[in-house]
Amino acid sequence: YLRGKASLLWMSWNGKTDNVRWSRIGRLIH
Repeated sequence: YLRGKASLLWMSWNGKTDNVRWSRIGRLIH
């Protein structure tokens, strides 16, 4: 659970362009 959150944060930080995509995935996971 925490690991997934950290992964999403790391990915979003590394790729702001895919922030929207990760945001959607995060919402689904949440």
